[in-house]
Amino acid sequence: MRRIQLLRHKYLRFFLYGVVIVLINIAGSTFFYRFDLTGTNMYSLSNASRNTVSSLSEPLTIKVFFTDNLPAPYNHVRRYLNDLLKEYALSANEHFNYQFYTVSPESADETPEQKRNREMAQDYGIPTVQIQHIEKDEVKFKNGYMGLVLIHGDMIERIPTISSTDRLEYRLTTAIRRLSNKTSAFLAVEKPITVKLIMSPSLCEVASYMGLKEEDFRTLPERIKAIVDDLNAKMYGKLTYERVAPTAADEEDILKKYRVMRLNWPDLDGDGAIQAGSGLIGLVMEYRDQSVESSLINVMRFPIVGLSYELFPPEAIEEMIDNNLEVLVDINDTLNYLTDHGTRTVPGMTPKAPEKNQNQGQLQIFRALVGHGYSLRGVTTETGLEEQGGQCLVVAGPQEHFADDELYQIDQWLMQGKNLAIFLDTYAERTMPGGMGQPQGTFFEKIDTGLEKMLEHYGIAVRQSYVMDEKCYRQKMPASMGGGEQPLYFAPIIQEKNINGDLPLMRNIRGLITMKVSPVETIPERLEEQGLTATQVFSSSDRSWEKDDCHVLDPRTITPPSEEKMGRIPLAYIVEGSFRSYFAGKGIPVKKEDNNGEKGTAPSVEKTRVTAEGDFVEKGKPAKIFVMASADMLSDALLDEKGNSTNAMFVMNVIDHLNGKDDIIDMRTKVQRFNPLRDTTDMTKTSMKSFNIAGLPVLVVVIGILVWVRRAARRRRIQRLFAGKQES
Repeated sequence: MRRIQLLRHKYLRFFLYGVVIVLINIAGSTFFYRFDLTGTNMYSLSNASRNTVSSLSEPLTIKVFFTDNLPAPYNHVRRYLNDLLKEYALSANEHFNYQFYTVSPESADETPEQKRNREMAQDYGIPTVQIQHIEKDEVKFKNGYMGLVLIHGDMIERIPTISSTDRLEYRLTTAIRRLSNKTSAFLAVEKPITVKLIMSPSLCEVASYMGLKEEDFRTLPERIKAIVDDLNAKMYGKLTYERVAPTAADEEDILKKYRVMRLNWPDLDGDGAIQAGSGLIGLVMEYRDQSVESSLINVMRFPIVGLSYELFPPEAIEEMIDNNLEVLVDINDTLNYLTDHGTRTVPGMTPKAPEKNQNQGQLQIFRALVGHGYSLRGVTTETGLEEQGGQCLVVAGPQEHFADDELYQIDQWLMQGKNLAIFLDTYAERTMPGGMGQPQGTFFEKIDTGLEKMLEHYGIAVRQSYVMDEKCYRQKMPASMGGGEQPLYFAPIIQEKNINGDLPLMRNIRGLITMKVSPVETIPERLEEQGLTATQVFSSSDRSWEKDDCHVLDPRTITPPSEEKMGRIPLAYIVEGSFRSYFAGKGIPVKKEDNNGEKGTAPSVEKTRVTAEGDFVEKGKPAKIFVMASADMLSDALLDEKGNSTNAMFVMNVIDHLNGKDDIIDMRTKVQRFNPLRDTTDMTKTSMKSFNIAGLPVLVVVIGILVWVRRAARRRRIQRLFAGKQES
């Protein structure tokens, strides 16, 4: 009887457990919540994403096109994207919705639904992707679709290929913001935006000699007009189309106004049917006083074959026009970049770098990274900074001296409560010519721009030396030079322990690499006098030192000094507060000009910029200055095009922080590819190794003995209990 009761109690308890599990699952499907235990909240939506989708004012539809049964790791991408969109939906308002479409490559046995989904993906510009995978020890290839489109009102944004989960939330949220900003910006456009095709009729005659079809040139104006008409329906009728067919006499005038491609050719055909000549081709878009030029021909140079020409297809031209529209109507926040005084060259925006500045490197990747969230605008002290829009001015590696009236403009920019990102160079790299005009090497000469004195007034000092560090990048040497690694002491690696992780702009940054960087320090009495706060961003390691004789940087000739000369050196600071003007008590400086009205070194006439009374601001609104003495931090050598490296994240974090976008920083730095182990002593490494080899087996034995002792004690206790019952 007692046995039956025990069985009933057992089955009842099992039934109750089952009921509880079912109820928990039902409650879980209604009240969805996840715990993200990752250090950077990798699998949780950022506040920026929540705010973006919860404040949508018009319907936003996301259509995802993915192929089923993709090999690893691409099958994980679909699951992650599905979970991510569910998170968006939980935080969004009623205007957000998404849908997945299963798309398969074209095949003879595809269903009508599969065909419809595939055609829809192609209409939205989602391409097929060839995936390589290994199956049964064989390398195989599979075609698939992995992309999505975002539709917001009449605007469309594409993410054509999603091959990994890296920064996927960042890409989605920035795309949603861009769509929302674009809609608002186009509704505010007053004058029409002109799309102008400049194409010489003579190009049709030489098309066949370029490997192109004459018909393609003849129909190009109609095709571009059709693209503009199609876009016009989505851009609220803000576009107009214009065709310009320049003659040979018009070419020079057009080239002075626009940067379009000119093609030249000699006499063609033996009978002189086609005489030597030239022609222009390009697409120009104009709005107000701004213009953007784009090439319509892709010119490629191949070995042996020579030049190859290719007209851009219609879909590429449509994307080109769409991207240029974003630049013209300023859908993004403006980021100002100083383009004079020998600053680093930004391709397509600044004038050609002077010959003495050609070794400094261009900022092509920097422009591409910034272009995702900002409209980069070149500004000069010649045209004036005071009336420029935007919240931040970037000054990268100036090499020429600033006159007082030019420093005044930067000073008053700061007094308006706007921010500065200054990447100074204390040395300029120059070419050392050799025999027969061939360069033999480079040397470095000191720079004095005048910015240094103004920064000292604000409480920041830049020392004219380079920081060397034993914790540095190590270059692999070829076998012909003995192999091994060559330490580049002038390329310090910044470790996590030397990074101020409490700063928003350094959040989740585990390490950086710098190059040719100079020390930055504060002047406490100046900071205290103005009530400013200076925060160190990062420093070198405790195995670093300064080198002030930097005429030549040859890693083979640099040797570390003695221990007492080494120590941590601060490399970057951010100073904030209400700055006092550098020109307080000095009077407004005048702009000096020569007799011809041009700036000169021996002025005979002085002119003052026309200012209204009260324009000068002596005590500014709260602002920030970021200072780092290395413009190489923005160079292509230290950044990657996709923005996945910590260096690229750091640069964009600085820009976002100075533009008040700290919420974007959290989203960008969730995923870290660079996660180095912390440096430990040899004793710690030996202890951990010994524990893993011998300690773990001993620990298992000890735990086993404790379990055996506990069971033996329990067994003896039960025996005593039953022995007592039998005696009674």
